[in-house]
Amino acid sequence: MKLNTRTKPASLKKYEALLQRLRPNHPKLMEIESKAAREMYGYEGERLVDYHTDFLTEDFTVIHQLTLKLRGKLFQMDTVVIGENGIYLVEIKNNKGIVTFNTTLKQFSREDGENEIGYRYPITQVELQKLKLEHWLQLQGYPAVPIFPLIAISKPSTIIKVSGDEEEVARKVHHAEYIPKEILDLDRKYKIETKLSHEKIGRFLLRASSEYNANILQEHGVLLSDLVPGIYCSHCNRLEMVRGHNVWKCDYCQKKDQKAHLQALADYFLLVGPSISNSQAQYWLQYNEKSSITRILRGAGLYHDRRNRKWWMRR
Repeated sequence: MKLNTRTKPASLKKYEALLQRLRPNHPKLMEIESKAAREMYGYEGERLVDYHTDFLTEDFTVIHQLTLKLRGKLFQMDTVVIGENGIYLVEIKNNKGIVTFNTTLKQFSREDGENEIGYRYPITQVELQKLKLEHWLQLQGYPAVPIFPLIAISKPSTIIKVSGDEEEVARKVHHAEYIPKEILDLDRKYKIETKLSHEKIGRFLLRASSEYNANILQEHGVLLSDLVPGIYCSHCNRLEMVRGHNVWKCDYCQKKDQKAHLQALADYFLLVGPSISNSQAQYWLQYNEKSSITRILRGAGLYHDRRNRKWWMRR
């Protein structure tokens, strides 16, 4: 059974909103564009691997994008597959060209024909996830559960090389299309006396999961004043929407939209925070009619907290 479907992560949504709102002369623009591209590339790789792990949903429980909290800190797992005899952690890498695992130095690198770039060692990464999940389950009162860490290389064209212990890498690292067979083989090989109620465990994990919510403005040193306020036209994608009689109208293409402010508010909540005041909304929507801004915010489905005089997203 597949308990959830992978969706675009909040971090990627934030980068998309940030790139649309960031002033074009901002000194961190190239850095942010590079990080956004990596986020999108990683998400695309995860979806490629999902095609293969979904093959297991008849006999296993599959969860995507699992994020748990241990000792006040979050840890993430790309895909978790739970069977009768164990839990299988699948860390996904979407690298093209040639990748090399150096088991002696615990290094991971990629060659694209021009450059060689080093990355965090994936085997150490997924083994650390295993230790954290073991500890988390123990704290929830679960007995020792066999957990097997695996790494899926999403692209079949990626060449995997090893410097050092080839067997160590071969046990954990596979192209994505081979992952289902490896999980089936492991689940048949390592039988346990008391079979795991994999759907029950999966639902328990999913209920405890939360989405990782990074503050990307703080991460890149971006201020609110670095963002362009206003409402984009959904037709021509220009920042030309102005308020008319109960409707927004684009000064450039003349299209009208009653709900154009909803995306602008969504951008604000993604980038700035979960609440907005009337004055902040006036600035962000570039609409100064105090008598109408309350009606607009209430119509957007927000609720007003009189204590701090702010509007909040409904959960």
